[in-house]
Amino acid sequence: GAVALIVIAVLLLGRGRFLTEQRTSVLYFEDSVEGLSVGAPVTFQGVRIGAVRDIQVQYLPREGEFRVPVFIDIEPGRVKEVGVGGRPREGEAFLKSLIERGLKAQLQLQSLVTGQLSVQLGFHPGTPVRLVGGEGDVPEIPTIPMALAQAAATVQRLIERLEQLPLDELFAHLLR
Repeated sequence: GAVALIVIAVLLLGRGRFLTEQRTSVLYFEDSVEGLSVGAPVTFQGVRIGAVRDIQVQYLPREGEFRVPVFIDIEPGRVKEVGVGGRPREGEAFLKSLIERGLKAQLQLQSLVTGQLSVQLGFHPGTPVRLVGGEGDVPEIPTIPMALAQAAATVQRLIERLEQLPLDELFAHLLR
């Protein structure tokens, strides 16, 4: 009876993760991952397809820099290729075809109050593919900056352009 209770508790607390197959991928974000935690959702168009497995800090002595790989687990049963002749592609071949079509990962603000982040997968075909190539045995999904970071960069460029304008001369001309 005790063994059965332990098995039931493990299955309930683990939400059945021991019974589902997982495919691990790695992401390298340029943004800070503050607010992203292990277990955070990985979504595609609002549908949860996985979770963050691990977040590490790696030091590269040759380059003298740090990088932060984010490992995610995607449940293959949640993303399927249908309506294709023959056998549907699975695993790395399917992931590679999606990356070629513009699949990228982006940090998304999950809660404005708590600052928690999640990982959003989506298609961004017009953006450049940025691969770090750090984990050879784990497939890498390219990343793009957060929408908030992109907006901040746009505002920063606008401010720089405004600073270049001769505002003193414009105001003096306007007063004349």
